[in-house]
Amino acid sequence: MFNEQQLNQLYKYAYSLSKNKDDAYDLVYNSLERYLQQEKPKNEAMAYIKRSIKNAFIDHLKSSRHRKEVYLEDSLTQDDNSNPSASFDNLIDINTNCLEETLINEQQVSAFTEQLNTEENELLYYWAVEGYTVQELSDETGKPKGTLLSKLHRIRKKAEQFTSRISQLNTGRIL
Repeated sequence: MFNEQQLNQLYKYAYSLSKNKDDAYDLVYNSLERYLQQEKPKNEAMAYIKRSIKNAFIDHLKSSRHRKEVYLEDSLTQDDNSNPSASFDNLIDINTNCLEETLINEQQVSAFTEQLNTEENELLYYWAVEGYTVQELSDETGKPKGTLLSKLHRIRKKAEQFTSRISQLNTGRIL
């Protein structure tokens, strides 16, 4: 019913929302299970499942806001993670072999997407990974084309700021 490429596409979408491998698998699994349990499957299966993934993610966010747990041990042993450059300390020098460069790029993309909110991550996923045009995104989300263009512009500005910070860290000039 679903090929490997479609399942990978659903997983990537779920991961772009949740930023967690296990949560992404759960979102895809639960959405596929709900879809397959229907008596009469929908015509647009991928669109239906993506909408289901997004709704499940939103439900998870809403329920987790009510169940925040804080442990005393965690707050006492917390490192100083408030330093904005602390998340970049584990990056490897870019002037190494190809495999290490690929790993660095993955780390940089992961660090960058952590700075984006869910809506920005979703927009970036559809635009950069899935290759949707702005018009297709507008049709899909029901948002005006100009709004999406301005959001993409803000994401690009954030990316430029992020890459300039990375290059400053690599050259030793931290501002």
